Order: sequence, then structure tokens, then C-alpha cells
Amino acid sequence: MAPYTDELLDVPRFTRAEVMRVAGLTSAQLKNTLDRDLVRLHGGNNPGTGRRRLFTGGDVLKLTAAHTLSGIGFPLRWFYLVADEIHRRAQRRSIEARLGVRDITGFGVVMYPLPDGDWMRVPFHDDEEPPSDLPPAVQVLRVDALIDRVRAKLEDLAAGEEPPSFPDEKAPEPPVPYGPENDFFRAWTKDAAGNDVLVGLNFEETREYEAHVNSRFGNDSRPRDEVETDRDRYLELHGRHEAARHARLTSEFRARFGTPEGDG
Repeated sequence: MAPYTDELLDVPRFTRAEVMRVAGLTSAQLKNTLDRDLVRLHGGNNPGTGRRRLFTGGDVLKLTAAHTLSGIGFPLRWFYLVADEIHRRAQRRSIEARLGVRDITGFGVVMYPLPDGDWMRVPFHDDEEPPSDLPPAVQVLRVDALIDRVRAKLEDLAAGEEPPSFPDEKAPEPPVPYGPENDFFRAWTKDAAGNDVLVGLNFEETREYEAHVNSRFGNDSRPRDEVETDRDRYLELHGRHEAARHARLTSEFRARFGTPEGDG
């Protein structure tokens, strides 16, 4: 092997499925990136018909960088250039680590669009003050953080372990519009004891109403005839709650927009 070969970065060993896991790509996104030659990979982007494609860690790093750049609107035509720069940075850090040179991390690039449609790239380091002539809004690519993240995942995959996940990679749970935390429909309030209750109902009635709602959506294991006998009670609670909710919405609308009482 060539001097200073980093087996994790330089040896083809990772499958398409592993690339997608590390880079956060779908199969279609990976295919599109390869078909359009958006990055330059080890051995070319097309290994030939009937041959199984294996990717180096450097390939995975470049594909991850391209996917990251696509998320900030960076021009496709420059993906390969920035991806190559990030790969060279990873190789340099690997060589310096083998030589015992202190690993100085914190390198990144500030990027922002220019009026002609091109993008400016300004290198920076975490312990440096940003240039004073930057525009108010810029994009920051934390190059060393990206390298460290990809390398940590590749090391675990190479060891047969589950790659780590990072907080910002997890999609936030969508808010539940029906719950008290979001209360999109203005259906909830607090009682004197601090419990979440539906407007127009007390705590016990709220729990009873929720049980009725669950039963009507097929989540009740009781016999159907037993469930149906509670229909009148459900309609009573539902009517009181909806009347109180509508009154609340009307009051809030008038308070916000100044609609006089009695106006339609």
C-alpha cells in the first residue's frame, strides 16, 4: 500500500446501504448524486455493469459533504470542489496524527451567495474572530466537525457496531395539534389543581370524554353494544366542551380584533 494509507478513508469497503446510513441519503438521492457526477469518487462514479460498488471512507465523506451542501442551497456545480477540499483536510489530519503532530481542529468555511449567483468561501477557525466584512447572513460549514462525525460512524461500521447518532440528525417530533402542549384548537385549560382539562369539563369529565373518544376510534375492547349505550353521555360531554371552546374562540377573536359584542 502507499505510504500513510488510511484504511478507513482510502480502502473500498463500505456498501451503498452503509453510505446511505452515514450520509443521510435516500437511495434515490445517492443515485442522483452518482449519475450526475456531483462528486469525484475513488475509481470513478461507475464501476461497470455487474460489479458491486464499494466505497472508501473518503467517498462517504465526500457524499456526506455534498448532501450537507445541498441543504443550504450551495451550487451543484461546485459540490465536487468543496467535497475534494474536505477530503484533503481529512487526509492531512490523518497523516499528521500518524506523525504525532498535534491535531488542531475547529476549521470551517463561511459561505454566502454573491450577486452574480456564485458563492464566496471564507476559511475560518473556531478561535479566530470572523472577518468584519462578512454580510449579515452567512452559512457556516464546520469542516472538522463534519469529518469527526463521519469518521466516528465509519469506525463503528468497520467494527461491526451501530454507528452513533447526533441530536441535530434526529427529526423533531411534529407537535400534536390535539394535545394540551400545542393546543392548536384552543381546547385545553388548567383546573384549580393544575391539571390539563378540556374547556367546559372538569378533570373527571375530561378523562371520561377521552375514554369515549378512544372507544369511538376503535381503541375500546368492550362489546359494541356496551359502547353504544354510552353514546348519549359522549354527546353530552362533547356538546358542553364544544360550546365552551367556541365561546372561548369568539372571546379571543373579539379581544384580538376588537369586534363589538353582538356583531356576527
